[in-house]
Amino acid sequence: MRRRGLLLAAGLGLTGAAARRTSATESDWRALAAAMSGTLHRPGDPGYDQAHRLHDPRFDHVRPPAVAGCATAVDVAAVVGFANRFGLAVTARGGGHSYVGASTSTEAIVVDLRLLDSVSYTNGTATIGGGARLLPIYEALAAHGVSIPAGSCGTVGIGGIALGGGFGMAARLAGLTCDAVTGVELVTADGLIRHVDANTQPELLWACRGGGGGQVGIVTRYTIKCFPMADTGSFTAYWPWQDALAVARGWQQHIAPDHVWSTLQFASDRTVRVAGFTIGADAQPELDRLISAVGRPPENASVEQRSFLDVVRDRAGRATRATHLIGSDILPAPLSDETMRQVLTVVARRHGKPATVKFTPLTGAMSRVDPQATAFPWRGAFAMIQWLIIDAPADDAYAWIGQGHQAVAAQSIGRYVNYLEPDAQRLHLYYGRNYDRLRDLRRTIDPQRLFRSPFAVT
Repeated sequence: MRRRGLLLAAGLGLTGAAARRTSATESDWRALAAAMSGTLHRPGDPGYDQAHRLHDPRFDHVRPPAVAGCATAVDVAAVVGFANRFGLAVTARGGGHSYVGASTSTEAIVVDLRLLDSVSYTNGTATIGGGARLLPIYEALAAHGVSIPAGSCGTVGIGGIALGGGFGMAARLAGLTCDAVTGVELVTADGLIRHVDANTQPELLWACRGGGGGQVGIVTRYTIKCFPMADTGSFTAYWPWQDALAVARGWQQHIAPDHVWSTLQFASDRTVRVAGFTIGADAQPELDRLISAVGRPPENASVEQRSFLDVVRDRAGRATRATHLIGSDILPAPLSDETMRQVLTVVARRHGKPATVKFTPLTGAMSRVDPQATAFPWRGAFAMIQWLIIDAPADDAYAWIGQGHQAVAAQSIGRYVNYLEPDAQRLHLYYGRNYDRLRDLRRTIDPQRLFRSPFAVT
C-alpha cells in the first residue's frame, strides 16, 4: 500500500505540504482580494450575506470565514495557496444544491465557482466552466443542435452533478453526466492547475467521474461529449392507490428501449404516478406499452411532444429556495412484491405530511460502461430509490427516510453520493467497491486534508 502511494504521489508531482503560519492578518486578506480577478467577501462585508447562501435556507446560519468568487483557475489556485499558507481549509461551491450543505463550512474558505460559467462547443465536445448551471448550458448548446446528459433542474451546477454521477432523462440513451466527461482542469491541494484526461493523470480523471465533490481538487473546467438533440415526447399517467402494487410490478418488468426514460413515484397523498420521456420519438406508443405491462388502465394520462430545452426551462422556473431532505437506495434487481408492500407502507405512514418515493432506472447506456472506467460504483444495477421530503423538520424527515432504508435493507446494495445524508459514518455505502481506491487517492493528493469536509472519504 505504501509503495502504491509513493508511486502515485510521484506521478501526480506532489512536493509536500506548504509551510504554514498560524493566522492571516487583515493585510493578508486584502492582498488576496487584490490578487484575484473575482471577488472576496468576508463577514461584515457588503454582499457577504448573499454570497454565502446555498440553495437550501436550512444552511443560512453557516458563516464561512470568506467566500471567494473565483473568475479564473488562477483565482482558485491563489485561494488554495492562501489556505495552505495560513492553515485554513477550502470547500468548493458550484450550484449550491448539496442536500447536506457540503459546499459551505464555518471553518473553510468557500470557493464560489459561479463566475466560471462559460460554455463553448467544438466538434462534438462542450467546454464548460466549473460553475456553469444546467439551464444556461442547455441553452448555449441548443444553438448547435446538441446537448449533454444531465439533470432537469436548471439551477443545478455542472460540478455537483458531473462529479457525483449525473442522472437525467438522457441517461439511458447517452449515459450519466460523468460518463460524458473526457477531461477536466483541476486545482489540487498543492495549488497546481492540472489538465487531466485519459492520458494525463488518468487516476484523477477517474475520481472526477462519479467520486463526488470535495475529494481530489476543485474542477474549474470540464470537457464533455455531446449528443444530438431531438424533439422529446413526454407522458404522465396516474393510477389509484389500490393499484400501486400492480403499477410497481408493471414498471419494474417493462423493458424499454434506450431512448425511453421513466420514473415511478409514490407520494404520501396516495398518488401513484409514472412520468417519462421518449427522446426523438412519440410518447404514446411507449405509454401504451407501459399500461399493458401494468394491466390496469390509469385514472388519468397525458402525452406531449416538447423540446428537451422546454422541459428544462419549465423545471428551472419552479426551482425556488427550499429545504430538501433526501436519501437513496441502490437496487441490483426489481423489488419483490413483499418488499414493495413494505415501501408502500412506509409511504402511507406519511399520509397528511409531504413525502415522495421515486424509482429511477439505472439501465440502458449507463449500465454498459466499464465498471473500472469511472468512480461511479453502481454499473449493472437495476434502479435507485429516492426518498424525498420538502420543507419539513430534519429530525422528522430523516426518521422517515430511515424507515425507508429499513424496508429495502435486504435488497439494497448502497446509496447515491449526490443524495448524501448527514450520517458521515456511512460514507462507504455511497462508493461500494471503489471506496478504498478513492480513499488512497485522496490521502495521496490531499494529505493535509485541505479540502476538509465531513463528507469526504478519509
